[in-house]
Amino acid sequence: MSCVFFLVGDLPSKQVSISLPPSINFRSLKQAVSEKFSIIDPSALSFLTGGTVCDNLASLKQFPKPIGVLVNGRAVSDPPGPRGLPFIGSHCEVYPDHIGNHERLFQIYGPIFKTTIMGRTVYHTNEPEIVAHVFKETAFFTKEINEAHPLYGVKSPHAGVFLTDTHTDVWKEAHKFMVPAFGPRAIDKYSTVVVATARKTFPVFDKLEEENLAWNVYDYMLKLASQIVGELFIDADFGHFEKFDSPIHDTVAAIFRLLGLNKKVTSWGDWYTWLPFGDPKRLRDTWHDVGSRVGKHIAVASIGEGDIPLQEAALKAKNLTDYFIRATDNKGNKMSAESRRPALIVAVTAGFVTTSALLSWLLFGLVTYDGCQSIILQELVDNGMTEETEMTGEFIGKLSFLDKFVKETQRHHTTSFQPARTARTDLILPNGFRLPKGAVVIPEVHHLHHNSQIWENPTRFDPERWDTEQVKSRHRASYIPFAMGPRMCIAMNFVTREVKILLAQLVYRYEFIRHGTNTIEYDPMFQTIRPRNLYMRTRKRVSWPSLTKTDS
Repeated sequence: MSCVFFLVGDLPSKQVSISLPPSINFRSLKQAVSEKFSIIDPSALSFLTGGTVCDNLASLKQFPKPIGVLVNGRAVSDPPGPRGLPFIGSHCEVYPDHIGNHERLFQIYGPIFKTTIMGRTVYHTNEPEIVAHVFKETAFFTKEINEAHPLYGVKSPHAGVFLTDTHTDVWKEAHKFMVPAFGPRAIDKYSTVVVATARKTFPVFDKLEEENLAWNVYDYMLKLASQIVGELFIDADFGHFEKFDSPIHDTVAAIFRLLGLNKKVTSWGDWYTWLPFGDPKRLRDTWHDVGSRVGKHIAVASIGEGDIPLQEAALKAKNLTDYFIRATDNKGNKMSAESRRPALIVAVTAGFVTTSALLSWLLFGLVTYDGCQSIILQELVDNGMTEETEMTGEFIGKLSFLDKFVKETQRHHTTSFQPARTARTDLILPNGFRLPKGAVVIPEVHHLHHNSQIWENPTRFDPERWDTEQVKSRHRASYIPFAMGPRMCIAMNFVTREVKILLAQLVYRYEFIRHGTNTIEYDPMFQTIRPRNLYMRTRKRVSWPSLTKTDS
């Protein structure tokens, strides 16, 4: 037998007949209906007969009229959003303060809304259930960088990671080679470079103190993060800490310009991207300039001799460039020559820009949230920290408050630029929201991390919340500083270790002091969320607290 179903809220002409075998159960019925209508979550379905919800399979089979389908008890509908203005659409509803304005729009329209800016439509969500589905890489969603995607201006078909579509051989190849490069033993190896680089900053911060100079936090964290990435990835010494006022290296400055231009250009819609003048042209020129500059570093990077099995390559290679050239899988295959350079360019770019923003917000937290700096210092002392302490994974793992401080900073001061995914087909989200094929959905990480339906008092900075049962039992998609799913940040564990090492090294040696009382502003026209007017001073420590007394 068969029954006729229709989506409540949809056109009656779209009703469909579904064959129901005698052995079908209620769960199988939901699955069959969801597949017919491309509903992502079959468990969210309920059925309407004669105006009432029916959960009896026998009654449904006997119902003589079309059966209504509800999703989470709701009729299907298109996501709402601001009407916008002629031609420019929602641009003035979103920019320049996209963080504040997105929060306002979530308050008005709920967990998903759409904006259309000069013909480019994007959907935004802060709902963890939707976020979890969006990031899964299934028949419904994938990372496909189309014209509406925020990375469209810098899409690279050969980069593999980050700037390439998932359903390509290039991405599969790059993913296969990149993942082992950031395994636990590789991170242990890289940590020695992180420590050495941290110690290179000491004469610089000592000199800044001696000269009684305040310094822009993001500028110095950009120097620090890029110095580490330069050495590890392309065997480059950017010379950022040769003197206290060493300039930012031209390669790093070019990458910085690139990410500012991409944010600015893509905020105006697809047509603007291809203008032959102004910022769109500067974006294309800068992208080529970055490729050329990084390519020159790659050409002179130190390369070893002989192939290395993939699982050992990260430990034996001299740098990531060497790894990409010599690592060999179990079939004797290497990363293709045409993919190495684009993958390295992307790895260098992504490798320090987000980390520098995170380090900046971590330092902001030290001087802003009462007690955090002294608690971290006390924890370091209680765990036997000295200037010669090895920054092993075991030692860093003992620093429980530092771990909570980093997590809370990543929650409260999200650096993510808006990770986006694309609908592979017409589909229906939880709560009945319809999306067309090709729709770009952006899980708004900042607003997800500040969703009051998930987080108690979300605007309060509270590292201790991470010990509560409420946070421990949270939805798995409610905290995603590195995104989630197959396309999440490959270097997540390295970045986490890196910033903890740097913070431990810096806090043990220096007291950080806020300079000025101005309101800290973020840069709305940059790819990551970074503080642009945060200044500090350092004071070298001459004494440290005593060990915390414990009951014997």
